[in-house]
Amino acid sequence: MGRWNLRMRIDGFQCAGCVNRIENALNAHGADRMDIDAAKHFGTVTFTGEQDEADVYVQAIEDLGYEVQKLAVVDSENDI
Repeated sequence: MGRWNLRMRIDGFQCAGCVNRIENALNAHGADRMDIDAAKHFGTVTFTGEQDEADVYVQAIEDLGYEVQKLAVVDSENDI
């Protein structure tokens, strides 16, 4: 078990309400921290668990109707 940063591109949203929906979904799945940038369509989620659990967060966003491209899942201790 470790702490990971999931970086992803998220398409299909533009407003603060959409960001709130995404953040609420990520919180419901146990995210430690998140940074969602609507202007850049980019998000970073920090979570504790196994690296492959990143797919849970991707699916949570896709379930809201947004398109997600997982870019990287990196150890948060070594993330620059």
